[in-house]
Amino acid sequence: MDSTIVNTAIDTVSRLDGVLEGTMVSIVGMAIVFVVLVVIAIVIALTPKLLVIVNKIIPEPQGKHGASKKKAAPADDSAVALAIASAVHKKNSGK
Repeated sequence: MDSTIVNTAIDTVSRLDGVLEGTMVSIVGMAIVFVVLVVIAIVIALTPKLLVIVNKIIPEPQGKHGASKKKAAPADDSAVALAIASAVHKKNSGK
């Protein structure tokens, strides 16, 4: 009878150890994730300040007279449309 009680107590303690071990693993995992998220948030918050410092050391290249390069004005598309229409008409008419 005494051995049954002892065995039951040992089984209960073994299961409790498993639960405590699982809880500790969960807590450690959540702590690691929390620390990594805090580091990411700090890096994101400091990025603009870091870029200002980097821009002072390595400035962005400028175009002529300090103006940024702009694309040329779009050409008149009527000539292109006329050429396309002429090519399609020629292909469809069989000539």
